[in-house]
Amino acid sequence: MNYKHYKGKFSAYMNHELPKEERQVIAEHILVCESCREEHDQVKLGVGLAGMLRQTDAPPSTWAGIEAAMAAKKQSAGSVFSLRFVALGFASIVAIMGMGAFIYFALQSNKQPVADSNTPAVPSAANSPQPVVPVPVTAPTNTNIAPAVDVPLMAGPGSDKITPVTPDGTLIKPPASRAAVAAASWNFETLAGMPKVGDASVDGKLAVGDFLETDAGSKARIEVADIGNVEIEPNSRVRLVNTSKKQHRLSLERGTLQAQILAPPRLFIVDTPSAVAVDLGCAYKLEVDKAGNSKLHVTSGYVALERAGRESIVPAGAMCLTRRGQGVGTPFFESATPALEAALFKFDFERGGAASLARIITESRAEDTLTLWHLLPRVTQSDRERLFEVLSSYVAPPEGVTREGVLKLNKKMLEDWRIEMENIWFS
Repeated sequence: MNYKHYKGKFSAYMNHELPKEERQVIAEHILVCESCREEHDQVKLGVGLAGMLRQTDAPPSTWAGIEAAMAAKKQSAGSVFSLRFVALGFASIVAIMGMGAFIYFALQSNKQPVADSNTPAVPSAANSPQPVVPVPVTAPTNTNIAPAVDVPLMAGPGSDKITPVTPDGTLIKPPASRAAVAAASWNFETLAGMPKVGDASVDGKLAVGDFLETDAGSKARIEVADIGNVEIEPNSRVRLVNTSKKQHRLSLERGTLQAQILAPPRLFIVDTPSAVAVDLGCAYKLEVDKAGNSKLHVTSGYVALERAGRESIVPAGAMCLTRRGQGVGTPFFESATPALEAALFKFDFERGGAASLARIITESRAEDTLTLWHLLPRVTQSDRERLFEVLSSYVAPPEGVTREGVLKLNKKMLEDWRIEMENIWFS
């Protein structure tokens, strides 16, 4: 077990300044250490907020005014330097205060409840947006928008900002800059055959919303921003859903991808028709069949498979199945016996119940505590008591983990016990 903490290295870790091997170790440590994970999240928030601030130089007129005042008072060259130094210091203080206020209000806004993406928001009367009232204005002569037809301009009450709208009141958004388009796309290259993005079949950019498809003779490699790459196998279809500093997201509709990611946990996500694969700093292979069922095989680090409140944490050397309409199955090591795999499939997707659980226990080995531990919250109370006894025979509960707490599914106790079991999984 590695109980070393890395709290002093998170800044270098996020800026990719550490060796690849050390970044991998830290990524895996964050997964199991709640204290370091909280520290990492705080540092990540600060880095993200600081990155949103713009650096702006003082206008030339400011310095001209200062120097003119100094010349009028006939001060020495040393005074010139001192006054400029004072001005710089004052500007720095103002910048620091502004950054502090920005971070404070950003943190306050993060405390507000987040609405479910599937639930329409219902604004209150007090918070309802005020109607936009047409105001007669004169169109500016220097505009970046050149509509083909007459476009009315509207200004909100109390605002001097002019916004072009269509006759029915729809806002017209200005075209995105080249930099914005480039930031919202990934590079990809052909490895075999003729992969396609839309009608294109050449190497280039995969923009947000684009689909990349391969036929039976095609393969492609996608660069996932600056955190890794994903190889798309033949007969596959993927879509770039989102890319930003906070999250990179693909959707695998069918086929196979192999991902190699070196990044903080939960930065890279792949949606499938039956589950969501959340990267925890790792390498893995993900397959989706024509029915939308998937199979995950992790070769390094960890991946979390999630669906409808159920989560399976899959470590290196393990696999996990999902079924469309049924959700996430229970992870198992690839070295598990065929009989255990068959019994587990029946338990997860065919209502195998107590009979399947009994066979799973009979076929289990010490390393299969991965499977037994995940089954604890998925069985009845009486079966949970039986699982506790079997797990205890392989790995004694560490200090602070009690039988009563485990049977009540105490989250911290379960996590502490799982960490103890990792000694067997990776020995």
